[in-house]
Amino acid sequence: MIKEGTKIYVGMATCGIAAGARPVYDLFISKLGENNNVKIISTGCFGMCSREVLVDVEIPGKNRVTYEKVKSDMVGRIISEHVENDKPVNEWIFAQMDGAEAYKDIPAYKDLLVFKHQRRRSEERRVGKECRSRWSPYH
Repeated sequence: MIKEGTKIYVGMATCGIAAGARPVYDLFISKLGENNNVKIISTGCFGMCSREVLVDVEIPGKNRVTYEKVKSDMVGRIISEHVENDKPVNEWIFAQMDGAEAYKDIPAYKDLLVFKHQRRRSEERRVGKECRSRWSPYH
């Protein structure tokens, strides 16, 4: 049974499409498109081109999980195990985000070496200053 409010995100930026995201997205639509409990969302860039095709599964109350290098033949298992039964397919997972109940044995993004020493910052702030200095009639 699919929990109401479940979301599946498929990275459909140029790198994702080049890696095969279109057939993956279409397969999710064909298998789950009629189910009102799940939304299948095409997204832009995930920022990790070398790991495309990237698919995120978000089940309400649980952390959002990112699958990497997803191929069409993997979609059925992701649906049957994770989407329908809340048991992620660990061997295909890159990481999980924070914010809700964590899954065991899946690394969090913040704990991955590539992200561990990065600081989060707001692009809004930078863009806001840039816009004020460049485009404001008051500068």
